[in-house]
Amino acid sequence: MLGKNRGILKVYAERNSGLFVGAEMFGPAAEHIGHLLAWAAQQRLTVSTMLAMPFYHR
Repeated sequence: MLGKNRGILKVYAERNSGLFVGAEMFGPAAEHIGHLLAWAAQQRLTVSTMLAMPFYHR
């Protein structure tokens, strides 16, 4: 919509378990995803579980 669709999100997980351990992000409005990543870390989710969840972001 705004034509600002460039950025990067790096997700880090434990190799064997897939447990989400952190992320780095850069891009317009990237801070809107930060609380979801913090929640995922608090809940000790795996990256596979995170990918299976619905996510809506504009």
